[in-house]
Amino acid sequence: MRKLVTGTLLLLATSSIAAAQGFNGLSAPAELAAKVMPAITVPDLTPPGPNTGFNNPIYQSPPGMGLDGVARLFMLNSRGQVEFGCSGTLLYTGWDVLTAAHCIADSDGNIAASGVNVGFLNPGGGVTSYNSKALFVKPGYGATGDAIDPNDLAIVRLDRQADPWITRYKLASGSALFEQALFAGFGLTGNGYTGGYYSTLFNELIDGSDPVRRYGFNSWDSTFDGNYIYGGDGSPVMISDFDGPSPYYNSICNIWQANFAIGQTNPYGLPSDAVSAFCGTAYGNREVMIGSGDSGGPGFIFQGGELRLAGVASWGTVDCFEFDDAGECVDLRGGYFGAIAGHVNTSLGDNRAWITATTVPEPGTIVLLATGLGMMLVVVVVRRRCAPGI
Repeated sequence: MRKLVTGTLLLLATSSIAAAQGFNGLSAPAELAAKVMPAITVPDLTPPGPNTGFNNPIYQSPPGMGLDGVARLFMLNSRGQVEFGCSGTLLYTGWDVLTAAHCIADSDGNIAASGVNVGFLNPGGGVTSYNSKALFVKPGYGATGDAIDPNDLAIVRLDRQADPWITRYKLASGSALFEQALFAGFGLTGNGYTGGYYSTLFNELIDGSDPVRRYGFNSWDSTFDGNYIYGGDGSPVMISDFDGPSPYYNSICNIWQANFAIGQTNPYGLPSDAVSAFCGTAYGNREVMIGSGDSGGPGFIFQGGELRLAGVASWGTVDCFEFDDAGECVDLRGGYFGAIAGHVNTSLGDNRAWITATTVPEPGTIVLLATGLGMMLVVVVVRRRCAPGI
C-alpha cells in the first residue's frame, strides 16, 4: 500500500489495500479516519472571474431552482457572536434543519453551541434568517472519538416555521449507492488543483453581500466504517471521490484495484458492473466535491420525481498545500482531485428512526411522513469546520 505523507498527515493515495476481505469489504488504513475537514470545489480549472472557474453559473444555485431549503448555519456562543459556520437542510416539517452533529457539539457529543442562526437565500435578495429554539444531537455521536462517525447527525429546531417559499425535503429511502447524487453547500470553493480556499459563507458579516450556494453532482461508490471499505451498504457512512483529468485521481476505483487505466488488474475479481460502478467518471465538468463549511449540507438523490435527502456531509480528506520553513503545514485544504469525502446515510441503521422521532410532526398528521453530500470565525484551520475570510 502506498501512502501520501503530508507533514503529520497520512492520506490514502492511489494505492492498493494490503488485506482483502473479499468483494464485500476491504481493510482500510486507520489514518484515513482521522484526517478529515469538509466547500464545494469544482473541476473547472479556468481562473475565477465574474462567470468563470468556480464562479461559473453552472455551479451556483440562486433562489428558485429547487435548492432554496439548503441553509447556511452560524453557530453562536453565549454572547450571541458567530464562531463558525456549516450548512444544513430544511426537512419536511418546515421547523427542523438537519445538519452534522460536529457543527453544534464537541467531540464527546455535548452540545457546544449556545444557539444557531439559520439563513436561506431570499428570492428578492438578501438572507431570510431564523434562530434556533432547540438543538438535538443523535445519541452515540462522539462515543468513539473517531472523526468518521455514523452518528454525525443533528437537528436544529427553528424558533418559527419556515416561510412557505422555502423548499422542504423528504428523506430518501433504500440504498443511495451508485445513484446520481446532488451535493450542495455554502462552504469554501476552489478547483480540483487548488482545493477549497475561497470563502463566501460569512459575506453577510464581512461586507453585507449574500453568501454563495454552490452545487454539482457526484455519486457514493462505497461505504466506510473507519476500518473497512465495503462494496455495498456495510456502513451508514457513504463515500465519494473527486475524479479529475487523470485516472490516478479515481481514488475509490484505485482502492478496489480495478483501475485498468493505471495498470491495475482487478485481483479481487469484481464483476464488470461493479468495476463500472466503482470506476465510473460520468459527471465530467459537473462533478464536485464537498469541503470545509459544507459540513451538515445535503446529498440528494432524485426519487419519486423530486430531490430527497439521502446523506449529510460529514468529513473529507485533507492535504497540505504549503509548509513553513520548520516543516509545519500552514495551508491545509480539502476538495482536491482525488479527495475522498463521507456523508452519513439518513436511512441506514437507526438514522431514519431518530430523525423522524426528533422532528416536529406536521399539523394534522398522525404518522410523521404520512403527507409526504464547519468554518471557525477566529481559527483558520479547524477539523471539519470552515473559517470566514479564508
